[in-house]
Amino acid sequence: EEWLAVLKSATPDDYFRSLGTGSTGTSAGSEVTTARALDMVAALLAWNKLESRQAFEQFDLDKDGMVSIDDLQGAVVELKVDLAQADVKRLHAHMDTDQDSMVSLDEWEAALGKANPDSVLQSLGLKKHEVPRLHQPGSVGTDHGGSKC
Repeated sequence: EEWLAVLKSATPDDYFRSLGTGSTGTSAGSEVTTARALDMVAALLAWNKLESRQAFEQFDLDKDGMVSIDDLQGAVVELKVDLAQADVKRLHAHMDTDQDSMVSLDEWEAALGKANPDSVLQSLGLKKHEVPRLHQPGSVGTDHGGSKC
């Protein structure tokens, strides 16, 4: 699928640097809050026009229907999200509300539903109207070139 090819080949930092805005505003050596880490992931998904279910499927690297800490860490590294391993562990623990060491689709959607991708994208110089909205659980998405958001 075209969106998968784009997701794997493009990095947000490359695009943001092309705008002269720099990266996500953090460095891998600095600790970010769990809320900021969640916002960063949500911003990546919003920028790539991925709805939460599509993103969940991509982050579930071993395709077992859950996002483990290894899945999340692997996806963050592959997608070049600027988060340290400790930040990823805290993010996973935050998303894993039933504390079974796995993030279900429901937990994923609940966490992303509370995220603020606009704050990250706007800090990079993108205008609010340029930022697609994430699909919220229970809401009807809008078609954006074949993807619902």
